[in-house]
Amino acid sequence: MAVNGLDRSALLSNGRDPHEAMEAAARWVHTVAGNHRAVLVAYPVAFDWAFLYWYFVRFAQQGSPFGFSSCLDIRTLYQATAHTVHDLSGKEHMPSELLPERPHTHNALDDAIEQAELFSNVFAWALSDHHVTT
Repeated sequence: MAVNGLDRSALLSNGRDPHEAMEAAARWVHTVAGNHRAVLVAYPVAFDWAFLYWYFVRFAQQGSPFGFSSCLDIRTLYQATAHTVHDLSGKEHMPSELLPERPHTHNALDDAIEQAELFSNVFAWALSDHHVTT
């Protein structure tokens, strides 16, 4: 709670019921995905996946809108494209032009937008003929 700045007692008294929240989140994912497979994209995906999958399975009637494995790790995409090893694939090793301009605030919405920017940059770089090996 110290990292994200949230007040647990305020969340318990004012937060949404988890069934309601996860049902709404699942509907939103299905709406955005439309007729396409929903894919959870994150950095690192293992961190976000563990929490989201458990909450969707536990509280959303239809389970996870991402199934049990529909996810993509931004760091792994960078690692594969840069032809490098895991220990040299963190943001601190990425070319500055790939990094998001947004600060990492540990606010869920801010961090999601930051990760979307990072993914957009890394994905475009991976598809280009101009990527360099670190």
